[in-house]
Amino acid sequence: MNAVAQALADPIRRDLLRMLGHRNHTAGALAGAFSVSRPAVSRHLRVLREAGLVRDIMRGRQREYQLVVAALDELEAYLQALRTPSIDWERRFAALETEVYRVRNQRRGATRDAATRKLVTSATTKQESA
Repeated sequence: MNAVAQALADPIRRDLLRMLGHRNHTAGALAGAFSVSRPAVSRHLRVLREAGLVRDIMRGRQREYQLVVAALDELEAYLQALRTPSIDWERRFAALETEVYRVRNQRRGATRDAATRKLVTSATTKQESA
């Protein structure tokens, strides 16, 4: 993952990857798209190849480069883990809300039961005194 992250740190290498994301290119076509020298582009391609982000295929005398998207999987998983909180707050808040309603209903039921008992007790007391 470190090699991939370092390879992605350079804007020229990111542009090379964008170009290769659309279709395969020869080294010459890639070098022609940049204002830097061909040897500089070649070094960038070597860094990308060593990081596993591109592979080269010999087509006759020309070397064609191809994007290897699978090389991004480990970095993508790492970034996704940073974006996704380790605690599922929505689920926990929903559980808390459920518990609040349960306790509230339990207390209302207890209050209702106490009122009913009080009413029954006072009715019984009135009948006994009469």
